[in-house]
Amino acid sequence: MNALFLRVLLGLLALGSCIAAGPMATPSLKPLSLRTNTTDNSAGLFCGIFNTADTQDTDDNISWLKNNVGTCFTPARTCRRQSCINTSGVYVCNDNNHDITLSCAKDVVPRLDDVIVHCCNGAESGISGQKFSDDGTWNAIVAYGNCNHNWDADRPSMGPPDDIWGPNGACNKKDAVGVGLSLLVVMWQFL
Repeated sequence: MNALFLRVLLGLLALGSCIAAGPMATPSLKPLSLRTNTTDNSAGLFCGIFNTADTQDTDDNISWLKNNVGTCFTPARTCRRQSCINTSGVYVCNDNNHDITLSCAKDVVPRLDDVIVHCCNGAESGISGQKFSDDGTWNAIVAYGNCNHNWDADRPSMGPPDDIWGPNGACNKKDAVGVGLSLLVVMWQFL
């Protein structure tokens, strides 16, 4: 039974990888409301679903956005990394069919702060999460970022099976199973 559980879990993680990464040729982002939420569904907060960012670098990214950047522009149906330090990025993903310009400090930073406070349960190193706007048309993400790449080159994604969290360490175990844990519980009831 443990082998079956592990295979189902790995399959769900692979499915999550496909959903999260998607092909770069398809910038359209489906709303991720179908994903398993590991934190607070009513608040549009999803934790542990991407390669992780470093917690301290993320704090610095958020501080920089809050104090140095007026607006966070994101083209229609894309994700854009708004800030990046070392291997940690903060992103805005726009699910609208039109470009959006948000106040970094008033719109984006509070959602990133929610990820820091509520995701990965005090992980000392790795953190990842996504917080949707109240109307669900855009979201802010904390995740791994390759700062050597162009701002628009990469979307947040899950890592390969042999290094699922990336170089910044795992999200705390409570949230780490993120993609699919609730589905496994539901499936288990029908076995």
